[in-house]
Amino acid sequence: LALSLALPACALLAWMAVCAFVLLRDHVAAWVLFGAAAFGGPAAIRLLSQPAAPDRIAGAAGLLLLAAVAVALIGTGAREPSLEHAAAPAAPAAPETSS
Repeated sequence: LALSLALPACALLAWMAVCAFVLLRDHVAAWVLFGAAAFGGPAAIRLLSQPAAPDRIAGAAGLLLLAAVAVALIGTGAREPSLEHAAAPAAPAAPETSS
């Protein structure tokens, strides 16, 4: 029984490590979404699972605010062109000589 509970936890931990160190390493928007899901998601889900209507409303409002803040952080960031994708400057054209 202990192994059946530990195996999914280890798989989840391995997946989160892959996400953090491989998939998200240079992508700021992905880190914002990852942080929003990791820190705000569980609290909102716990509230949504409560039987009382005010708790479910608070959970839904929390998810909406979480999504709004994540979109605001991602949407208002300064966008700079990547150095990897920047086009190389064109070579200067040779002057034409007329004869």
